[in-house]
Amino acid sequence: MMKTTISMICIVLSIVLMALPYGVAMRWGISPTEVDTTYVSYFSPLPAGYANWFPLSTAILSILSLLLLCIAIIKRCVVLL
Repeated sequence: MMKTTISMICIVLSIVLMALPYGVAMRWGISPTEVDTTYVSYFSPLPAGYANWFPLSTAILSILSLLLLCIAIIKRCVVLL
């Protein structure tokens, strides 16, 4: 039970950090010598629009793993009753 609790806490913390607005750096070339950087959340569709699917897929898979972990804990509690 302790391992699942620690796993759940770590996944929740990672999802909270992914929701912060400074997760993914998007670099824009304004001119040949100047670069502008915009920071967006992992849940933003902006990186996916520019063919960077990894931040959004990481966020979705983290939420899915948290959901599966919650289902496993609920099943374990129902079996014990």
